[in-house]
Amino acid sequence: VDVHAEATSEKVALARWLDGRVTAVLGTHTHVQTSDARILPGGTAAITDVGMTGPHDSVIGVKADQAIYRMRTGMPVRFETAEGGVRIEGALVECDGSGRATAIEPLRESSRMLAVSGVSGAMLLSMSHPAMWTLRTSPARETTPPPAQ
Repeated sequence: VDVHAEATSEKVALARWLDGRVTAVLGTHTHVQTSDARILPGGTAAITDVGMTGPHDSVIGVKADQAIYRMRTGMPVRFETAEGGVRIEGALVECDGSGRATAIEPLRESSRMLAVSGVSGAMLLSMSHPAMWTLRTSPARETTPPPAQ
């Protein structure tokens, strides 16, 4: 379950309520990966926020000067995607045959580490939110994210 919410208390409460009924409750929205990944007593993996996939030398993916201008002046500005410091953040959840989570591990890879490991930069995934994409590590096969539906 992708919980796109601001308040950590809402995400933790939903994870507790769904414990044992779903494999994982993964929070999104704040763009900052949290360090509270855990397996709840009923076998549900949970993390308050899986983080952001994109340029971290930015203001949540936007060129910093543009975001700062808008915040300081209240005037609209066309946002452009920042460059540099690209990271993939998310969480790897393992589960048993019954769907109960057995492990959850926060994932954070920088563009430098991806280049060193030979990953082609192509990510594909199982979910629509970029922070939850599954990393394919086959450098011989480059793929792109699925189109939005």
